[in-house]
Amino acid sequence: MGNTSKKQLKLDTIQDRDSIRAYLKQIIKGLEKGSLTLTHGDTELALHPSELMQLHLAAESQSGRQSLTIRVSWAQEPEKSESHPKLVIS
Repeated sequence: MGNTSKKQLKLDTIQDRDSIRAYLKQIIKGLEKGSLTLTHGDTELALHPSELMQLHLAAESQSGRQSLTIRVSWAQEPEKSESHPKLVIS
């Protein structure tokens, strides 16, 4: 059987746009090389994205507040991909 222990790292903070952009750039670099290591305090989490990943994206604008939620997930052993139309972001 595989390892079933759960390790999490969560961050909920207010940052300026440049700081958020810098985090996102580092995430992109990690996805490109297939390895991300996230460290916060004494918690470190190493992630190894597979070639096939699932993207969940939600955007909302309501009552003067806007949000963008991005979640990327993957299985350790990728499954066969279904064909989906590409999302265009401009």
